[in-house]
Amino acid sequence: MAFQLFALANGISRVEEDEEEIDAALAKECVDSPSKLSVLGSRVLKRVKEEYGFTDFLGFVYLGGFENIECETEEPERAKTMIEEFLTVNKIEFKDSDMTKFAVSRSGKLP
Repeated sequence: MAFQLFALANGISRVEEDEEEIDAALAKECVDSPSKLSVLGSRVLKRVKEEYGFTDFLGFVYLGGFENIECETEEPERAKTMIEEFLTVNKIEFKDSDMTKFAVSRSGKLP
């Protein structure tokens, strides 16, 4: 299980990750029924509650990932320049993000 703290600057998302292992069978139960997150006793989930003001996870209805392309690198500015050049050469329109994918998800504006 991972908690990610996002920051966005110059169209580049920078992420701090906090991870911990949980039992695979319990994790599958939580994917099938996200409200079960409330009974995990997880250090990471305790942090999520504190940082986002949740009292429990009983209202959760979705748990999963994002289907997008990501680039993890120690040189984000260089990677951004390379991606921009690729998109420009291939005449693919783009713009810098003004919200992190997590913020978009929380806002309910996912396509």
